[in-house]
Amino acid sequence: MIDIQEIQPEKINYSSSNIRSVLDETGNLAESMKAHGQLEPGTGWWEEDSFRIATGHRRANACRHLGIPFLARIINPMSGADLVEYQLVENIQAEALPPEDLEHAVEIMMETYGNHREVGKRLGKSPQWVSVIIGAREVRDSLGDEKNTAKVMPTSSAAHFGRLKDERNRREAFDEALRRNNGNENLPRSLVNTVVEEFRENEIRDVQAYIWKLQQERVKLVRKRADIEAEIDRIDSKIDRLSKQKG
Repeated sequence: MIDIQEIQPEKINYSSSNIRSVLDETGNLAESMKAHGQLEPGTGWWEEDSFRIATGHRRANACRHLGIPFLARIINPMSGADLVEYQLVENIQAEALPPEDLEHAVEIMMETYGNHREVGKRLGKSPQWVSVIIGAREVRDSLGDEKNTAKVMPTSSAAHFGRLKDERNRREAFDEALRRNNGNENLPRSLVNTVVEEFRENEIRDVQAYIWKLQQERVKLVRKRADIEAEIDRIDSKIDRLSKQKG
């Protein structure tokens, strides 16, 4: 039998581990719950006289703000990667996580399970999906924590910036996309694609210039090798001639 209880706000451990970095306790969720009540229970378990939340942190905070009990389904205690996985699956199914939090949680699971296939299987996603999420996390980090826009940029856009291999080029492309979007943090995929392609052309030209430079260095080395081989032949010939004279 499912055990759903009313948890008084003062009994809830609000410092419980949560993959969501920002909680909204006074916004639209609280207003909705004030009008309609808590439609979906959270989950958690009791630790002596304190209730530890597994899922439903935002709902619990809204309940605390409204001064009403929090409805929660009682589950077995869990911790570490098991808790992260449980929270992540719930939020993926609800499509409720900010992109940066989703990527961070998947990164934690990658550190625990080690490969895209296992993480994808546990989350009901493909290895390719996991790869995109991890790639977006790396790109977002490379754009800098001081850039608030980079924190909330959609995962698909963040991953697309990863097509630019040079980090400085990537940051300049990101700034240019923001400028064209009038600073709006919701960067459209079409705009990101346009800017990335433009900067990739520059990146390709830079690579081509570098290849040409290497080719020129190679020509110099080939010529130097020919000179060295000719000098070796001259020395060998001299040694052979002197050896015959000695004999």
